[in-house]
Parts: sequence; structure tokens; C-alpha cells
Amino acid sequence: MNSIRKRGSKYYYHVYVLDENGKRVRKEYAGTSDRNETIRIMHAAQAEADRMGKLASKMTVEKFFMLWESEELSAGNYKINTVRAYKSAITHYILPSLGKEELKDVTPRELQNLLNKLRDNRFSRSTVNTVCSVLKKSFTYATSFSGLIPLNPSKDIVLPRFFSPEKHEEAVCFTPEEMDKIFAHFPPGHDFYMMIALSYYAGLRLGECCALSWNDVNMKDMTIRISRTLVQQGKEWTFQAPKTENSIRTIYFGSNLYKIFESQRFRQLQNRLKYGQWYTNNNLVAPHENGEIMTPDSMRYFGKWCHKTFGKGTFHSLRHTYASQMLEAGADVELVSKQLGHSSIVTTTKIYSHILEKRRKKLVSIIDNAL
Repeated sequence: MNSIRKRGSKYYYHVYVLDENGKRVRKEYAGTSDRNETIRIMHAAQAEADRMGKLASKMTVEKFFMLWESEELSAGNYKINTVRAYKSAITHYILPSLGKEELKDVTPRELQNLLNKLRDNRFSRSTVNTVCSVLKKSFTYATSFSGLIPLNPSKDIVLPRFFSPEKHEEAVCFTPEEMDKIFAHFPPGHDFYMMIALSYYAGLRLGECCALSWNDVNMKDMTIRISRTLVQQGKEWTFQAPKTENSIRTIYFGSNLYKIFESQRFRQLQNRLKYGQWYTNNNLVAPHENGEIMTPDSMRYFGKWCHKTFGKGTFHSLRHTYASQMLEAGADVELVSKQLGHSSIVTTTKIYSHILEKRRKKLVSIIDNAL
């Protein structure tokens, strides 16, 4: 039976809840200094505890993830691309194994076995890590925030050990001759030209090129500040902060890009006169000729043209070409990593290991000549 008691100037009330073993136990909570108000709070709390207990006893894992998606994933707490990755993990890896099971019956062993099975079936470390993150965050929500289950079965699960290092495909780069053909086919004034120049001369990602504003370009210091990217949300394109902290960075550029920036400024002034009131002034560095936002979808033709012309390459190959040329010229790996906005120098060394191997061999030759 529920009851209240007064201690000092405040009333305390009792509510029956399910403990970690599923047994009904009485817990005490602080109310207010008003007896009637505390009684009202007590009845409401008991009703909620009873509701959650009944809900948890019947809820399947599939229904729980529907709840988690609507209350947590769709609440704006995660980046758009993270939401997509999490939903994909739920649909393709978690629900096929656990969807029909009741939420209260899920055990730590089941969750760990799921991760181990994905590893054994040769899914990538990245995929398994995403599934692990979803399990930990969702079941923490089920316990700490929702009170649907008394114990968190994901608390002690770990990412399985991957015994062999993942193989990274060699970065596809363009040769100097191929770059000449690219700039000849997409010359100054072409919608693609500025996008290509930003990635080739500064290593920007596609979304970063689309989102770059003139406010981000410092002509005096010859730097570019990357603080946002263009991301698709449903059918709309929106500017958002980059996914990782390291992607927010300051990039130094050289005289070639400096001259291109000057020409682009003048070209945009001409386009404003050309289009008049129909020109869209977004203050972007690389928009369409009429000033409208250039999206990643706009650049799909570039990849198709590269494959047709060279048999290889995408827009991202321009970024690889930028990084490879810097490393081959002797640039410090850590500096290149920061310019690219990689999460760590390890990422850079894995992607461009073939370039670094050439440098090591060259170093051996230098040592032999010096000694």
C-alpha cells in the first residue's frame, strides 16, 4: 500500500517499482511541503511505474527500437549521417536477430554473440562498431531514461577483437596529364571548375566545397576555414557542422588557388550582372553560375566522365591527388593529416601507405649516398 510521511518540512511518498530481479519493491521519493500535492504526485508516479512495468513486460525489441527511433534518433541529438548509419544497423543487423524477442529477456550474452557473429562473418570493424554503439546507446535509453527494463544488458559488451588488420584499397589519384585533361574539359567558368579546384588545390571534401563561403576564405593569410558541410536531409540540403571535431580546421593554400579565388570573385560579379534579379546571392565560393547552391548530386556527372575518359576516379580522387602530391613532395604526414581533417594520423598513413613506402625507399637511397 502506498503511503506518505513527513520529515522536517517536507513530505515523502512511497512507490512500488520492479527491482533489478523483476520483483516488486517499495521505494521512497521526496515530495513537497504540501500533503495533498505530495499525494497527487505519489498517485501519478505509481501509475507511471505500473504503466512502464506493463509496457516492458510486453514490448518486443522491434517495438522498442521503433520507440527509440522516434524519441531519440529523430530528436535532433545526432548528425544526419549518424542517424542513417544507426537506422541501417538496426534494420540489417539487430532486428533480424533480436526483433521478435521481448525486451526484458535480452541478455548480455546474446548481444555479445551478435557482435562476435558479425565479426566472424567478415563484416568490417566499422560496421560492427556501429552496431555496438547502437546497442549501448539504445539499451542505456531503455534503462536509465525510460525505465523499461531494470538492468542494461549492453553495459559490459565490447567490440570484438579483429585479428587481422583491415585492408585499405590504394587511393585512386589522377596523374598530372589527367589533371590537364580535367581542367581542359571543365575550364574556368564551368560550373564544376571551382569545385574541382578547391579539392585539387586544398583537399576539400565534396560537401565542404559545396558549403564554402567567402567568409571562410582569408586572402590576406591565405587560409580557408572549414566549419560546415552540405548534407542531405530528406529531400532538402542543409548546412551542418562536420561530423568530427578534426574536420573543423584551417587550411593553408598557395598562389595557384589564390589566383583562382581572385578570378572567381570577378566571374561572380559578372554573373550577378548577367542574371540580375534572378541571381541567387548565397555568398558561396562555388555555386552554380546563377548563384544557386551546388550539391553533391550536381557533381555526379564528373565521376561518370572520369570513368569514361580514364577508366577510374571520382570527385574524391581529387582530394587523394592533393594529399599524394603533398606527401611525394616531402610534406610532413601530420601536417597533411591536419590539412585533410582526418580523425588521426593513423588514418592518413593507412590511406596513403603506398606513397609513404616510396618515401621510405627513397630515404634508404639517401642514407646510402650520405654514408
